[in-house]
Amino acid sequence: MTRPPLLSTRQSPSGRDTRGIPRPEIGNVSYEGVDITGCTIPGKVALTFDDGPYIYTNELLDLLESNNVKATFFLTGNNDLAGQRGPGPFGGNFDVLKRMHANGHQLGSHTWSHKDLTATSPEETEEEIIWNEMAFVEALGFFPTYFRPPYTSCGWDCAHAIARWGYHMVSDIEIFHPTLFKKPLADGDTRKADYNIDTKDYLGDYDYARSVFSESLKEGNPKSDSFISLSHDIWPDTVHTLVQFMINTTRSEGYQLVTLGECVGDPVENWYRNPDNGGPMTIEKAG
Repeated sequence: MTRPPLLSTRQSPSGRDTRGIPRPEIGNVSYEGVDITGCTIPGKVALTFDDGPYIYTNELLDLLESNNVKATFFLTGNNDLAGQRGPGPFGGNFDVLKRMHANGHQLGSHTWSHKDLTATSPEETEEEIIWNEMAFVEALGFFPTYFRPPYTSCGWDCAHAIARWGYHMVSDIEIFHPTLFKKPLADGDTRKADYNIDTKDYLGDYDYARSVFSESLKEGNPKSDSFISLSHDIWPDTVHTLVQFMINTTRSEGYQLVTLGECVGDPVENWYRNPDNGGPMTIEKAG
């Protein structure tokens, strides 16, 4: 399937530049040398959705709310929302993000324009990170501490930038560097490892998506195992059929559905930065 289009990728948002904001480490989840590919607390499943917001996202929020489920969204600021874009980042549809946040979902960054960060210059990579922060601040008044690179693709330069700007990287990538990641790897190289569960819903094969999700949970044990799943809220069949299947399967197999932050034991106040001082932004204050 073809990904929905973006607007002109070289046009920055008009909000406050975040480059000068301090980036202290918040909480106990590592910022360097650890690429989050799975939960640390047994019995949890974190449903994560990339590439939104899009025209199906509100339907997904309805579904999650009706099932009392909290999920995690990695958002791209320059989406055009299928021609329904208004002024500003996220199509000007800040109400979708505000609803996500008010409902207790976790919001993370997925760059400004969904570029493959193994193919960008250091300056472009920085823009992709910073411009999406600016978009978040304009929309919500804060920006995330969790980041997933587009295509889960990230080499040494990308990983260094993500650490420099104070993010936890959530991906399926294992990257090693003699300074930051302790093991040598040639610059620009990447090594991939499987997600706990990658539904590959973007391929349109929902028989595979359902099978890989259910078999992964069946092969695990909620007393000792936990999972992060990857899907996309830009595909109608994901929202209309796959998500309810994943919810039902998770519960029938004895797991609890949580946000990504919860599944790695990170309190909600650590998920976002205050743009005034770079410190934690509590959910009460952010709202």
